[in-house]
Amino acid sequence: MKKILFTITLFVYSCCISAQLLYNENFDTYTLGDVSATTNGSTAGQGGWIVAGGTNQPVPVAVKHFQIENETNKGKVVTITTGPVGSHGGNQMFKKGFDVLWNQRTQGNNVLKFEIEMFVPNYLGNPSIPLAASGTIMLYTTKPKSLAAFGYNHFDGKLSGQSSNGLQSGFPFNLAANNGMLYLTKNQWYQLIFFIDYDNNKAYVEIPKLGIVKKVDVFDKLAPPDAMINYPPTELNLSIGKYVDAVQEQPSFLKFDNIKVTALKSVPPHLLSADNFLAEKFNMYPNPATNIVNIANSYNMLVEQVTVYDVNGRQLNTETFNNKTEIQLNIEHLVSGTYMLYLQTNQGTAVKKLVKK
Repeated sequence: MKKILFTITLFVYSCCISAQLLYNENFDTYTLGDVSATTNGSTAGQGGWIVAGGTNQPVPVAVKHFQIENETNKGKVVTITTGPVGSHGGNQMFKKGFDVLWNQRTQGNNVLKFEIEMFVPNYLGNPSIPLAASGTIMLYTTKPKSLAAFGYNHFDGKLSGQSSNGLQSGFPFNLAANNGMLYLTKNQWYQLIFFIDYDNNKAYVEIPKLGIVKKVDVFDKLAPPDAMINYPPTELNLSIGKYVDAVQEQPSFLKFDNIKVTALKSVPPHLLSADNFLAEKFNMYPNPATNIVNIANSYNMLVEQVTVYDVNGRQLNTETFNNKTEIQLNIEHLVSGTYMLYLQTNQGTAVKKLVKK
């Protein structure tokens, strides 16, 4: 057992020391106020960010729509707002040069980790116009192709994976289990993480607050000689807008913070569990959980036992079940944190990520 733990520790340590932080932005060194003095889409403002508005806006975009502000318990953040009542079109803030940073990575660090924090407001839109306000986070490669992208609907709080003009066009991916819809609780911050494995043409999404770890088949159908190595990151684009003539719609906003781009030697171990197709066949709720977590599936897979590991690979306990399709796992004894549940079933082992409140 000690040998196994030593091996796990050594592996985690080797992953950590090979991580190479290429870009780190928390806006704390910025001056409060306007991100940029212009909105012409070509002149760089603070930190090299450029701001612009859509070409179809009846009310022109203004520098006041892009602000550096103080946020309680976070320091400075950037806030992007839509135009006033009667306006439509998108306001975007973008930054180029990520290909230069990516090309400076250490040889062999071919896993890209992109992370960003986003605050979603309590937007009370018109129910008859559910798509009046929306926002996107786009990490582009050669435009208009995208590597990593998220879309957010301000009206209902739905977060989705986007692939408009992606490397595999027409492939939006759902973030919830079993292709369900994911709706964010408003007035909260969320960390969104996207991993791209250039060596194996694979991508993974993680939302730690919700315990979501998901493999997304966005890049693994590239046909030779085409390969992911041909698509480095180039530009990060943050946008928000009202994309219909919603003359009665009130302005909305999104806040962003702690943007990072890291080059890793390999995919973190907990992501590889998301490559297991069995995991997506199980629903686990609530997650985060306090005392009891329910685990179920509609595929008649029988759960024989569940083993709990912490994020450092330490085995905490194992509970045996009598080959049930639905089980309840008592986690009252666990301290608050993140855990990996290994579900031994009659069809193999499925790994699920659990957050204990």
